[in-house]
Amino acid sequence: MSYDLTPRLGIATNLRYDLVGETASTDFAILNLDGLVLQLLLNCRF
Repeated sequence: MSYDLTPRLGIATNLRYDLVGETASTDFAILNLDGLVLQLLLNCRF
């Protein structure tokens, strides 16, 4: 989703969920490799 503030400046957001379905493990921890990412971007055109 993006919104232009002026012809040169804008803001955008991006939401993504990565479903990997795998885990990584060691002797000390188990890590789920799925992830959720939320980005807020500032766009400048020149």
